[in-house]
Amino acid sequence: MYAHSIHNPDGVRFVGPLAPLAGELKGEFARLGYATSSATAQLQLAAHLSRWLQTEELGTKDLTGPVIERFLAARRRDYSNHYSLQALTALLAYLRRVESAPEPVAPEPCSGTGRLLARFGDYLSVERGLSAPVVQAYTRWVSPFVEEVVGAGQRPATHHTR
Repeated sequence: MYAHSIHNPDGVRFVGPLAPLAGELKGEFARLGYATSSATAQLQLAAHLSRWLQTEELGTKDLTGPVIERFLAARRRDYSNHYSLQALTALLAYLRRVESAPEPVAPEPCSGTGRLLARFGDYLSVERGLSAPVVQAYTRWVSPFVEEVVGAGQRPATHHTR
């Protein structure tokens, strides 16, 4: 049976490190108010992640930013939906809440430019749902502008008198 033909959350099969949590995940998506079709799609995504982790010989404790991005890159190659970090939000939140996955770690930028670019990147990924490579590209493109604006704000004002 193909995963695409399943329209019932109970029909999603799990293998790999997320298999012991399959029942709890079904309950979580129901608790969050997901419609049956949306819950099924989320469970299919979780089942795919679980299979991928098993193939990569990884566990849920390995779900760090770089590992998640590797999974999403692999998913984008074979799937036409649910391939962004936003698609994994509910699943990762649950795994982190039950301490099955590590909390995300973001390095703290030290400069004003770095902090502003980090906030812009957070906006793009969280609010706009863009993938990490797109966020990185957009951040790189606006970086010269941000450096100029932040730099201009840090230089002493020069007053021209006539």
